[in-house]
Amino acid sequence: MNVRIKDLKKQARVVEIARKLEGSHDIVVPGREFLGRGPVAVSDVKGGHKIKQCVLFLFSDILIVTKITANARYKVKHTLNLHDLEVKPLKSEVLQHVFQVSVKEQGISLQFSAKNDRERDRWVDAIEDAVSKNDRRRSTLHLDGVEDVPIIKDPRIKS
Repeated sequence: MNVRIKDLKKQARVVEIARKLEGSHDIVVPGREFLGRGPVAVSDVKGGHKIKQCVLFLFSDILIVTKITANARYKVKHTLNLHDLEVKPLKSEVLQHVFQVSVKEQGISLQFSAKNDRERDRWVDAIEDAVSKNDRRRSTLHLDGVEDVPIIKDPRIKS
């Protein structure tokens, strides 16, 4: 019973966050857990390294990059799948305390700046941990390679 209550609380937290997002975003799905949130700066390389403030929301299977709006809500800029996501700390001449998040499948690479090295390392560790757990969960569920499972025909059933 305690496990069920814990699961309901986790789901309620995801619903609470979904209500704060502007627009329609289907983030409330079974099994998705909220892991953390925090402010960072994002470097807009296309805009001449313009720095913008944003808030990251880390879930068990996605990372959402948002911008705070005037009415204390969040506008979603990117929703990144943790499957195929890579994160690494970077050295930058433009920003300090930088880490990069890339998702090859989505063709996205973003550079974030935390307020200090400790905060950067926390983000890198948290995202790496979430990616690792997500990959294990996916392999346990056998989402990849389902077509490789042999089908055994029952001789009593005529097709």
